[in-house]
Amino acid sequence: MKSGKNRFNMYFAALLSLTLLAVFIVKNQFLVTAGEWIVWIWLAGFAFLFFNVIHIFLVGVISTFLKAEKLKEKYLETFPKTALVYCIRNEDLEYLYERLVWSFDGNRLSRCDFWILSDSDAEFEGFERNLIQKIEERHKVKIYYRRRHEPRERKQGNIKEFIVTHPEYDFLYISDADSIVPKRTILKLLRKALHPSNQDIAIFQTFIKTAHSKTYYARFEGMSSETTQRFFFRTYQALFDRTISFGHQCLIRLNMFRQINLPEGLLSHDNWDTALLDQKGYRTVFVDDVVTYDEAPAHYLEARKREARWAKGTLQGWPIIFMKGLSPQCRFLSFYSVYCYLAQPVFFLWFLLGLFSQSFFAGELMSFKTDAIWFDVFINKALVCILFFSLFVIFFHKLILVRNVSDFKKFIYETSLSFLISGGNFLYATWDLLIMPFKKLVWRPMSKDPNEKLSLYDAAKQLVPGTLLGILGFWYLFEGTPNPQWSFVPLFVSFIFSIPAVYFSAKSF
Repeated sequence: MKSGKNRFNMYFAALLSLTLLAVFIVKNQFLVTAGEWIVWIWLAGFAFLFFNVIHIFLVGVISTFLKAEKLKEKYLETFPKTALVYCIRNEDLEYLYERLVWSFDGNRLSRCDFWILSDSDAEFEGFERNLIQKIEERHKVKIYYRRRHEPRERKQGNIKEFIVTHPEYDFLYISDADSIVPKRTILKLLRKALHPSNQDIAIFQTFIKTAHSKTYYARFEGMSSETTQRFFFRTYQALFDRTISFGHQCLIRLNMFRQINLPEGLLSHDNWDTALLDQKGYRTVFVDDVVTYDEAPAHYLEARKREARWAKGTLQGWPIIFMKGLSPQCRFLSFYSVYCYLAQPVFFLWFLLGLFSQSFFAGELMSFKTDAIWFDVFINKALVCILFFSLFVIFFHKLILVRNVSDFKKFIYETSLSFLISGGNFLYATWDLLIMPFKKLVWRPMSKDPNEKLSLYDAAKQLVPGTLLGILGFWYLFEGTPNPQWSFVPLFVSFIFSIPAVYFSAKSF
């Protein structure tokens, strides 16, 4: 929509202007010693990372003034042909049973069919059919079942084959194996989809919260996911008039969806769905007044495996940024998805460059001016302000969502656990990205057991590199450099305490 495009143009101009202003201030403070190329590399890293600081800051400011309008709804006497599908692969059927019963039983509508699309191995078919028969007999609901003998192109291939072989459906609601679709969800989304003012919308993305958080880490994941959607995606919808698909827990208008063809070999289809539909003039919207539920990993190590799969799938979407015919809003959101993963190794390498910029080993690679003239004093103060501004935005931007004591408690909980666990993630995420081209990612479902245990040995085996790096970092601060850089201490603390933090956060409360 034109208003969304105009708002985006103003927003992006402010984003670039403030980022470049900060780069100018910092550049003016450098005193070149070992070579100007070192300074420019450090500045490039600063500009790349500070871009995100300004983005978060602007989203926070805008979210306080700009509110997305609720999508209008139409009263329905007759319903379009709709399929609610669960895409599964080699799942634990004990946990799947509860989700299927809850979701199917609460969304009974005339002309709405329930499907299970299976890509499981052959030995699972008998168990899955028995599960379906059990649900049908106990809950008097008809469930259709389809298992592919050759599961090509993962979930998106299964969905594509389904909509081609079943042209009778007008709408498709996609659920993953850990999804819970609350009562009347399909009805509420169809009412929005059939309103005349919403006919350019192809995907209606619901607000996803976390169910069955039994461990401290799962609770943290749930809080983080919820606040991210409240902070970013609500604002994107209000500012850009659109957002991106999550690939599940969404209603899709099939007459539009059938017009696109996904490239082969994708690990993640959600960003491509959004972009290809955007090319044809169709929007993806965030429907924050329709809430659904997913499971969260029980501990950090399981989340790290999932994040590695997501990272590879998202990074495969880099060509989207350069596709013709995209709206500027969609192009930016596609870029930002890739940017968030690339920012982690960039930060880690930038962190190392800054750490070794002054050492007994390499000498003084770069330093800041100490002149006392009024302009330099002003800039120096501005430099300190940029540092504290960055730290405040990164760690405390979610304060804007605090409305009561309960919100504040959640904020403290999430921020504290994020500091202890996510700080070291810059190291581990960087490592996972670096080895990604050499490691085959197995298409394996996330563990759905909310009470899954994690031993201290397993935590230590995977996280000991971070602990050693943290100890080495503290030694370097006191023995390897003439001027200890205290701003690095929080990350080293996070590295050192990552093993006990991950181990204890995996315990049930």
